[in-house]
Order: sequence, then structure tokens, then C-alpha cells
Amino acid sequence: IPDPDRSIAVLERCDCGHHIVLYWLDRARRPRAVPPPAPAEGQPALPPVGLVATRTPRRPNPIGLACPALLRRSGNLLVVSGIDAWDGTPILDVKGYGPRDEGRPDASVPPWLDALWRRHDAERGAPPPGSHAGGGDAASLDMNADSAAGP
Repeated sequence: IPDPDRSIAVLERCDCGHHIVLYWLDRARRPRAVPPPAPAEGQPALPPVGLVATRTPRRPNPIGLACPALLRRSGNLLVVSGIDAWDGTPILDVKGYGPRDEGRPDASVPPWLDALWRRHDAERGAPPPGSHAGGGDAASLDMNADSAAGP
């Protein structure tokens, strides 16, 4: 949001418990050419997949997407939990998350991704899928002109 005064007004009724955040992965290495399909995370037991099938930050157009929980708001600063971004990462857009609009109970994932998620959950000691338990460190999304600038 180019105007810091306007950003406060835009966020005034930012009352959703979660938000969709689009951000620019400005520190991610970008490939010069699209790499050939490879097993996700280098795991030989998984099938080769392309960039679209993964969440790698090494993308030709490195736009990150997260749905963090809003912990609190102070002026144009949103303090959130559940986003994989560094402080100072440029924010492209923030939208309130609406389970009725964004929740997709009919969504499916391929078996290889389900197996990868289960392994990640076991490594982290995470709760089982569907428990909706929060977690992760808090992060701040500063909606002033400097951090809201695009690439």
C-alpha cells in the first residue's frame, strides 16, 4: 500500500482470524532456466515432479503465499503466526481468509505429497492433519510503503 496513512484505514476492520498473504521471495535464488522434474526434496522414493507441483521458493516468479493467524494489529502492523518469510520481506497483498470462500473440502493431493506431509509431521511432532492447531513463531507484517513495495 503506497500511502502509510491509507494503509491504516485499509486495515481498520482487519478482523479475520487468518489472512491470505502474498509476498515476494526477494532473497530466494531464482533459476535461470526451468529445471527438469526431480523428486520432491531430493527424496529418491518420490516421483519426479516439476515446479508447479512443489512449494519451492526457487521459482521463475517467486511469489510466496501463506495463510497465517492474526495475533494482533497495531496501526499498519499485523503480528501473525504461521508464515515462512523473513522480517522485511515485501508484502504484495493481504486478504482476509474466509473459510466459506477459500476452504476446499473437495481438494485432493497426490499420494506422494500426502506421504511427504506425513513424514514432515512426524519429524516435527506435529498434530495430526485436520486438528487446526496453531504453531510457529510470530512474525510482523509491516504494511507501510517500504515493505509493501513490489519487486
